[in-house]
Amino acid sequence: MSPFCQCGYECRFTVVLLSFVLSSGLLYISIRSFACRRPAGLRAGNTAFFLFSSVMTTALAQSHFYTFRSGDWAINVPAGIILVVLLMMYVYLGIAVVADARMSRDSITPASIKETLDNIPVGLCFFNSDGQPVLFNNRMLELSNSMTGSDFQSISELRSAVEKMGGTGDQEKVFSLPGGGTCSYREEPVVTRDGRKYTCGEIFDITELDQKKKELEAQAEDMKGISRRLKYLNDNAYKLAKEKEILAFQTRFHDSMGTGIAAVRHMLAGGLHDDEYENAIKMWHDSVEMVRLDNACGKSENLLDDFRRDARALGVRFDLDGRFPEDPEVADVFVTALRTCLTNGVRHGGADEMHGTVTSGDGRIRISINNNGASPEGKVVPGGGITNLMERIRPMGGCVTIDTDPGFCMTVDLPISERKFDDNM
Repeated sequence: MSPFCQCGYECRFTVVLLSFVLSSGLLYISIRSFACRRPAGLRAGNTAFFLFSSVMTTALAQSHFYTFRSGDWAINVPAGIILVVLLMMYVYLGIAVVADARMSRDSITPASIKETLDNIPVGLCFFNSDGQPVLFNNRMLELSNSMTGSDFQSISELRSAVEKMGGTGDQEKVFSLPGGGTCSYREEPVVTRDGRKYTCGEIFDITELDQKKKELEAQAEDMKGISRRLKYLNDNAYKLAKEKEILAFQTRFHDSMGTGIAAVRHMLAGGLHDDEYENAIKMWHDSVEMVRLDNACGKSENLLDDFRRDARALGVRFDLDGRFPEDPEVADVFVTALRTCLTNGVRHGGADEMHGTVTSGDGRIRISINNNGASPEGKVVPGGGITNLMERIRPMGGCVTIDTDPGFCMTVDLPISERKFDDNM
């Protein structure tokens, strides 16, 4: 194998060039190992290989140029050995480059921090204690150009731009961008390990959240309107049920009067047999008695007296145990429950006796109502009257319970606080 100095010009030049490229690569990787604070062993190895390659490159260059010119200075090492050494050092350089790349991905560097900040969709900027800008990410640069047409030169300029766009709020200011969209701006203090203080300005895009908020507010207004309409319908339903009860009573009153008048007409016309006169006279007597009771009772002093009169007019005997409340609101609810049971008892059960019991205790008052009518078959499904009663007392904190065993009994329970009661046995 020929020594290096005896090789041709082209061969010597190629070896020198390869050695120079190797030295440049080792110099770069050595500088990175110190700049990026790589492990001490890696820094020492990179430095040693760089120094060796630098010496070898210098010697090869000297031998090549001197041999080319005068031949006085030469390296007699075989060219094959030199190539093997270069190849081994290139292998080391490749391994060092790969290791450095892996360490760069797993380590935090100023470049990696800047790259991460640029990928965040939030506008971030940092100002020093004098209010001068130190770092901007790409999103903040876009926002600054959109808001002012240039980069923010100080934190006061940023604050002024936010206020001009309608920024409101104490800790977090909400404002609208000129091109559309809603953002929020806030500031947070940042202190480094060495005690230096910075201020971080953050701008968040809350356009979607703002739209959702407006939609929720619109839905809330719609719900309020629906609630008002439901309350109106509920009040009308209660009034309608009450009017139906009054109409039913009036219809029965008129039917009774019509029956009595028809019986008298037949008596006067002589169209009845002798055994039918007694029934006709009884019909007329019942009609006259109903009118007499209605005229005699007149206008009662309270709701309970009204109910007693209506029950007697319908032929139902009613008695009450317990102290009936004077409180108008509670009394009205109890009388409504009594009227509902009276109507249902007469209509569905054929009742002619009705009993109510008023009790109180534990801050509540309740009335239990039953009658001697036929017991309902199966489960009781609340109709319009009972349903309206339930809807009426629910906002008052009350409830309605219905039992059918052994007989029909409805209980209305309401909360009370120092209510007054009247003894109406």
